[in-house]
Amino acid sequence: MGIGSDDSSIGVILLAMGLIDQDQLQNALSAQRKEREQHRLGSLLQDMGAVSLDDIELAIKVQEGSRSKKHGERAIAAATVAQQRRKHASRASKRLTERTKEFVRKTMVPGEIHVNDIFPDGVPAKVTGES
Repeated sequence: MGIGSDDSSIGVILLAMGLIDQDQLQNALSAQRKEREQHRLGSLLQDMGAVSLDDIELAIKVQEGSRSKKHGERAIAAATVAQQRRKHASRASKRLTERTKEFVRKTMVPGEIHVNDIFPDGVPAKVTGES
């Protein structure tokens, strides 16, 4: 099964949720094809360290909802994907902010430049990660 052949496959759902990237999905699909015993894609991704068991269980619930004939269950499945994408984007943004702060701390030479030179009106909340 290739990517895009089934929009409700676990791989496509994990990709849509932002929990794996295209390369991780391709690697798992390749490993799945090479194995003589049929391994579930979610298990292979978990073995690769790409997802947790909780991620797989959530993706299965979304899969069940997306395959449902009931509009309400399909809507819940779509909302779950959207919510997970927002959480993933928020975590990625926080990691980037922390890495940027650490880089600035390590590269600033004392006495040469001060954070107030960059942000004369104070450090914006988006940079500090504070609300």
